[in-house]
Amino acid sequence: MPKHCPTCSKSSNEIKFYGDFCYDCAGKELRSRLPTTIEIERCKRCGRIKMRDSYSDFEGRALEAIIVRKLSKYTVHLLKYDEERAIVEVAEESEKGILAIDHELLLAYKKILCDRDFKKASNYHEAVIQLRGNTGSVERTLERIRRYVERNGEFIARVDPVSNGVNIQISSKKVASEFMVHAKMHPVTSFTLMGVKNGKRVYKNTYALHF
Repeated sequence: MPKHCPTCSKSSNEIKFYGDFCYDCAGKELRSRLPTTIEIERCKRCGRIKMRDSYSDFEGRALEAIIVRKLSKYTVHLLKYDEERAIVEVAEESEKGILAIDHELLLAYKKILCDRDFKKASNYHEAVIQLRGNTGSVERTLERIRRYVERNGEFIARVDPVSNGVNIQISSKKVASEFMVHAKMHPVTSFTLMGVKNGKRVYKNTYALHF
């Protein structure tokens, strides 16, 4: 004997059922439980979006990961998206079977500063590379340092021209040190105590190179 949907009276001879309700009415009920807007934290300077513990360019896999986390009760797949909205497939699985619908989500942005741009804004740096001597060698080395630092996800906070060279402030002393090894350079290294963090002394490294 066919079922009849208590909401719209459609018969199970006409349409698939999900439990006691037809698939259309069950889908409408599921949609009513879903949000219409998803808030995304996005850096107002670089445009990257915040994941759990990191930042990513605005692209499909990152956006899908955020939506999946916010709709954790369901199985979610991103179908298409742009800057303003995302279309997702949302599936609910229970003893009644699997109910899947397409759902539109508006994207609302909360403007923040990512860790990297916050550090840039505050002129944060852990190391200084001092280049002195031949002007051509100083300029070429500065460009090599710039490319290496950016390729490794860090930044140059500032370049200060000084007599016979430049001082380059770099956000990461680890990357500054790795550059010296990569470039097979042998600087004179010194350390300046900057303070104490979590009970440990924090030093700024200075690398001096003369050409």
